[in-house]
Order: sequence, then structure tokens, then C-alpha cells
Amino acid sequence: MSEIVPDTAENSLVEKQELFRIALTQVMRDMRKQVGLTELELAQKLGVELNWVIELESANHDRTMKSVLAYLDALGACFQV
Repeated sequence: MSEIVPDTAENSLVEKQELFRIALTQVMRDMRKQVGLTELELAQKLGVELNWVIELESANHDRTMKSVLAYLDALGACFQV
């Protein structure tokens, strides 16, 4: 019986990207809740529409690094290198 999804390097990368997208979504939501902001309050703090925050917190939304960093900066995230 052949595999439904072949075990290739490309498929492995796609799987890792999807797992990262889901994990990032959860971390973003958890951070927002931890600082005590609603989606609407965060949108107002960022000066964006509520829909922007809702989409960014969706695992189905493809984010840019710039939007993720703006989101995390608004939450006061501390970055260490």
C-alpha cells in the first residue's frame, strides 16, 4: 500500500511549518490573555481594525514577521538573542 502523503523533505518542511504556525498562534493568544487584553483592546492599542488581530490569531492566517513582531511588541514581549 502506498503512502497517502509521501515522506519527502518538502512534505516534512510543510509539516514543520504548519506545526510552527499552530504553536505560534497559541503563544500569541496566551500572551494577550496573560497581559489581560481582549482582541479589541489590543487592536485599539495597535491602531488597527479588530479583524486584523482576529486574523493574526488564526492558525489559518499566513503572517508576516513584521505583523507578528508588531503584535508581540504591543504586548510588551521581551526578546532575547
